[in-house]
Amino acid sequence: MTNRLQAKTQMIKLELLGIGSKRYLALFNSLQKVLKRLDLDIPINEIREIDQILAYDIIGIPALCVNGEFLYQSDVPTEEELEAAFRKLLGKDI
Repeated sequence: MTNRLQAKTQMIKLELLGIGSKRYLALFNSLQKVLKRLDLDIPINEIREIDQILAYDIIGIPALCVNGEFLYQSDVPTEEELEAAFRKLLGKDI
């Protein structure tokens, strides 16, 4: 991983909101696979407490938030869609 890419990944904050449903687990597993495939060391902050989830202004769960902006809500993207989103987010470095 290049130094520029390392710096970009250190600035990324991932939040995964959900209550442990099948859809939540599918999104979590896909996210882990994509991060590993792209060799990105970005921690996933899991928000699973109902009170914490309700503090966010979202339309549904599971939801994936990157740097305070929701990429997905009530939707489980494919691994390909997640990979494309991270490639776009990080630019041409990966």
